[in-house]
Amino acid sequence: MTTRINRWIGALLVAMSLLGPGAPAIQAAPANLHPYLATLAVEQPEANVSVIVQKSIDDQTIEARVRDLGGMVVADLSIIHGFAAELPAKHVVELARTWGVRAVS
Repeated sequence: MTTRINRWIGALLVAMSLLGPGAPAIQAAPANLHPYLATLAVEQPEANVSVIVQKSIDDQTIEARVRDLGGMVVADLSIIHGFAAELPAKHVVELARTWGVRAVS
């Protein structure tokens, strides 16, 4: 019995060592965020990215949120009820989780 427990502990320690000491905890990306942007948020957080944001609300609160996150709205895309913007990749997850955002691609 003790040998079996020791084997499990050994296997657990090996698995933990494979993760490395500084392995980042990656949060699940929201479903309305394009997977490539979620990857950039982790791998290149300081890079500026161009995004298209589709909204489910009719006011300018999401555009204001982009500016609050250090971004800039660059074009109105009213035909898809959205806009184009540029912002640091580290903020795309937070933008996607903003109430009223339908999609970030």
